[in-house]
Amino acid sequence: VTLLLFAVSLFLIISFNVERLVNTFNAAVQIQAFIAESFDEQSIGELSAKILDLDEVERVVFKSKEQVLQEFRQEFGEELFDILDENPLPSSFLVDLGPTHSSADELKKVSAKISSFQGVEEAVYHGETLVMLTKFARVSRIVNALVILFVAFGSLFIVSNTIRLIIYARRQIIETMKLVGATNTFIKTPYYFEGALQGVFGGGFAAAIVFLIFTLVKKLWLPILFVPNYFFPSIPIAGLFLGFFGSVIAVKKFL
Repeated sequence: VTLLLFAVSLFLIISFNVERLVNTFNAAVQIQAFIAESFDEQSIGELSAKILDLDEVERVVFKSKEQVLQEFRQEFGEELFDILDENPLPSSFLVDLGPTHSSADELKKVSAKISSFQGVEEAVYHGETLVMLTKFARVSRIVNALVILFVAFGSLFIVSNTIRLIIYARRQIIETMKLVGATNTFIKTPYYFEGALQGVFGGGFAAAIVFLIFTLVKKLWLPILFVPNYFFPSIPIAGLFLGFFGSVIAVKKFL
C-alpha cells in the first residue's frame, strides 16, 4: 500500500506543477495586433473599442510606433536604427484575455477574429511553449487517471488478500465463536478495523516518504515546486478508504 500510494503521489505532484505552469503561461501570453500605417488616431480608438468588445478580451493596451521604437532601442541598442531615415516598426495593440479564456485554443481563435478586423495587418501570439505544456498536461491527466485506477485496484487486492489470509489463519476460532452464539457483525467488525489500519499506516508511510523527497527537491533544485495544502494529509485518508473497502471485499467473500 505504501509503494502504491507513493507512486500515485509522485504522479499527482507532477500533474499539479504542470497545471500550474500552464496557468502561469496562460496569464503571461498576449496577442499582439499590428495596426495599418494608414489608420489615424480616431480609427485606432474605434478599433481598440471593437477588440475590447470581444467576450474573451479583458484588456487592450495601445503601443505607438514611438513607444515600440524606444523599447526596441532599450533592448537592442540605438545603433541598429541610426542608418534608417524613418521608424519601420508598426503601432500595435497588446491584448490580454480573461483567465477563463486564456488557453492555447482560445488564443488561436481570438487571434483569427482580430486579424479579420479592418486596419489590423496581423495578429500574432507566441504560444508555442503554452501549446506544448497544454499537450503535456492532457497526457499527464490521462496517466494520472490510469495510475489512480491501478493503485485503487492494487491496494484493494493487497488488503483483501491479507485479510483473507488472517481469516483463514483464525478459521477455527471463528467457528468456535459462531458455535457459542457470536453474531456475524461481531465477528466481521475487527477485520474492517484491521484493513482500515493497514491502509492508514501504508498511507502514513507513503506521505512521510513523499514529504521528505518533496522538501529536499524543493530546497536543493526546484524552489518553485508546489503542492496544495490538503495533499499530504489526504494520502493516509486515501489509504484508510482503500484499506477499509479491501477488508469489506474480503470479509464479504470469505465470511
